[in-house]
Amino acid sequence: YLWSASGARRSTYGPTANHLQSLENAQAIYDQLNKDYLAFQEMLAGLSLQLEELGAPPVKD
Repeated sequence: YLWSASGARRSTYGPTANHLQSLENAQAIYDQLNKDYLAFQEMLAGLSLQLEELGAPPVKD
């Protein structure tokens, strides 16, 4: 989607409806991936604390 949306940068016409739709689709995919990534980061932080409480060796970043 992002590749298709970038086509407007080479055009003197400007972004078309298809370009804008592709950009919107790419943004929706990014937003979902970012949400999942942040949730995963929170889960890892909690897991790291649990391991520390159990006396496990530190987890490297």
